[in-house]
Amino acid sequence: MCIYVYICILPGGLWLLRLVLERLEKKLRPWQLQRIFQAAFHSAQVSRHFKSVLGSHLVSQLAFLPGPSLAEFLPKCAELGITKKVENVVKINVISGKRIRAWNDSTLLIALGYPLVMYDIISPGNAIALFRRLRELAVDISYPAFDVALEGDQDGMYRRAVRRVNASLIPLKLMEARLRIFRRNIYQTFSPALAAWLRTIREAPLKLTSFLPPVDQAHVNAPLLAGLADLMAHFPSGVACLHPHLQGPFLLEAASPATQTFLEWDRPWLFCPTFKQFESRVYTEMKRRCLSEEGWKLISVSVEEFLSRPLSDRRRWLLAQLKRHLLGEAEAARFGTEEWQEG
Repeated sequence: MCIYVYICILPGGLWLLRLVLERLEKKLRPWQLQRIFQAAFHSAQVSRHFKSVLGSHLVSQLAFLPGPSLAEFLPKCAELGITKKVENVVKINVISGKRIRAWNDSTLLIALGYPLVMYDIISPGNAIALFRRLRELAVDISYPAFDVALEGDQDGMYRRAVRRVNASLIPLKLMEARLRIFRRNIYQTFSPALAAWLRTIREAPLKLTSFLPPVDQAHVNAPLLAGLADLMAHFPSGVACLHPHLQGPFLLEAASPATQTFLEWDRPWLFCPTFKQFESRVYTEMKRRCLSEEGWKLISVSVEEFLSRPLSDRRRWLLAQLKRHLLGEAEAARFGTEEWQEG
């Protein structure tokens, strides 16, 4: 598959690849085209225009893509602007609608429905069909009873059961919030019974087995949390109590429920690989909009300024920023005096 990615970076490679695809279209299966697209999408050497052309070519083969491949393809369609064309959105909704109405597996339905909803691709009819189908399948959103006496294998079984419920409940909560806040015209078309079911999803309590972020996201807020720990060590009584907090489906690593404030980088997606930044940005912007609707306020620190500093100066700069955001004027002045004396 890498040969196709190599072709596209040659002079005239785009024209050559069009010719190759036309000649081999009858021999290449849709999943093979999808693998070529995946390799191209994750390559920094491949131009955005080429990715768009290949993605548009793949849209014509959507009917033959497996469900998981289709779900994985949709966020990339949104990032490349393929979904800005009405004919592509119609095509995606026609293919997705048939699968939504035919599938009996809630896991597949959620996997396909999540990108359709999160990237504003889904049509009103498909949104109704999706949630109606999930309600009919009675998605399990009930956690097993917790017993403090659980040990060893039993504790492991409990944690796996919680993660299994969360695999359905968290994306359902995110989809409900996305439609309720961003696409109210669709949300208002739901029947009273369907709206009541979605309200049940929204109000269902969420449990976590750990308040640690996902492994692939742990590095994002690590410098910020280290700086916060340094600040609290210097001035423990002057900093509002910021700690991990679960607000709806969102895990906030440094938040104060009492003051409804949370601390984050202004653009945390810049810590992600290039091919993951779009998805991270969409999720972050949605999270902040949802929290804003509930009265929460963001305390942000500039990522670009932090990354532009020399490594030896980042800790000092971050402490200064946190001091300015989190301490009052008197406390900040006192902190500055103590820091100067220690220096």
